[in-house]
Amino acid sequence: MTRVIGLMSGTSVDGIDAALVEISGSDLDLKIELLAGATYGYPTELREKILAVCTGTPLSMAELAALDDAIAFQFAQAALAIGTGLPPAELIGSHGQTVYHRPLGVKGVRVAWPFGQGFSELKVDRLNVESSSELKVGRLNVVRVRAAEAEGHATRTALPKAWPFGQGFPDNLQPDNLQAGNLPFSNAKGEQPATETNLGQKATLREQPDNLQPANLQPANLQPANLPYGNAKGEQPANLQPTNLPYGNAKGEQPANLQPVTTLGYSLQLGRGEVIAEITGIKTISNFRVADIAAGGEGAPLVPKIDACLLRSSTHNRCIQNIGGIGNVTYLPVSEGNWLEQVYGWDTGPGNALLDLAVEYFTNGRKTYDYNGEWAASGTPCEALVEQWLAQEFFNIPPPKSTGRELYGIDYLKQCLVESEAYNLAPADFLATLTELTVASIVESYRNFLPQMPDQVLLCGGGASNLYLKQRLQIRLDSVPVLTTDQVGLSRDFKEAIAFAVLAHWRNLGIPGNLPQVTGASEAVCLGNLYSPRSQHHSS
Repeated sequence: MTRVIGLMSGTSVDGIDAALVEISGSDLDLKIELLAGATYGYPTELREKILAVCTGTPLSMAELAALDDAIAFQFAQAALAIGTGLPPAELIGSHGQTVYHRPLGVKGVRVAWPFGQGFSELKVDRLNVESSSELKVGRLNVVRVRAAEAEGHATRTALPKAWPFGQGFPDNLQPDNLQAGNLPFSNAKGEQPATETNLGQKATLREQPDNLQPANLQPANLQPANLPYGNAKGEQPANLQPTNLPYGNAKGEQPANLQPVTTLGYSLQLGRGEVIAEITGIKTISNFRVADIAAGGEGAPLVPKIDACLLRSSTHNRCIQNIGGIGNVTYLPVSEGNWLEQVYGWDTGPGNALLDLAVEYFTNGRKTYDYNGEWAASGTPCEALVEQWLAQEFFNIPPPKSTGRELYGIDYLKQCLVESEAYNLAPADFLATLTELTVASIVESYRNFLPQMPDQVLLCGGGASNLYLKQRLQIRLDSVPVLTTDQVGLSRDFKEAIAFAVLAHWRNLGIPGNLPQVTGASEAVCLGNLYSPRSQHHSS
């Protein structure tokens, strides 16, 4: 038996969930017993700072360091409190507080097609680079992709109808079917078609030849007045430097102001593990997401393997639906054959985040959430708005995928409020409509991305206590029963904290914690950085 404390604070930033558990077994034979569970609220001022950072408020490095330490201190206090009067824990697994999450994928990277065919702001889910070269720009290594395969998806980006040559990078170019009339500089006015991008098929980025001259790229009817430099023949003044060109020089080299190409996501959790270890005197594992990201994964969701261990069934296909600030699902097929390879998971979209923000907005900050969904239950959802919101790009992207407050935050809420004005909704109606968005996004993701609909849905997280949300989910799922994880023996309130206790246990034993088919990582890896108190003279 190993006693482990799991610590978790999610995108709702409503407090630190702490769970003290006894764990036996190692991998799929895992068994846990919850000895104690509690939620410890952040001090008001600290919570406000965290929420401000999550919405993009800038910080100096000194302020960021202070916030990191302040969060770590609160996590350490929660660990000390949950263990009071109980046998001491041997290990802490701390998720920390997410303040920024950038999903995997090269989103909006400027990619150069063959010289003379312009640039495309390519929206892609994966970019498998076949060959590339590096260009040193100051301290940055800017990668110039010469040949690659991109797996894209349809976008609905609004495009300007005129884009004068040299003043931008259109994102509606198709690499395999470009005609002269489709070029962003096809006529003297620089007009371009305003068609929508459709990258549903794989497209190959063609290598740029090194010997093409600027004269090759000018359509015959382009006038000198439209050129950012030179004349109608494309002649360049002798003193023009490559970094001044909108598309580099004759060798196709990229200017320094293009974004470096990256195929890795990014996720930042504050609350340093080394500080927690020092304050509590207990070996601590934190920073769980970075190893999965380094292996090419989303870094989220990380709980599906724990769900597979603790919640699998030999008779039912199950969806474990967590509804925190963001919703995420684990699909567990009947546990037979190669079932573990068929476990899937992804972020479904907003959970409570938009609802909580809307309650704060309508009450001028007097309330932070809608107890039991009672306010929303008194309203009527606007189905037309729900359908409009479901057309948003994230919902249509196939897994692996993850999201956060960076998308479903205050700016998203403001846009929803603007769009609701046409329907003259009362606050209760608006809350009911946001609830319906959460519910509909969950059910539609099941229908779109699961091999089959589940036999059961088990809810956990704060949203599992929202009775109105649960009722609406049951209505949309029709005959599929909606239960909670409590009903199968696992606390719905502390399941996420328990999960990070288990991940710490696995890291301590050297057992991988991610599922590559869920996160998109190239391999299963051990998750988390290990920190021991200085008295133990060891950290890694």
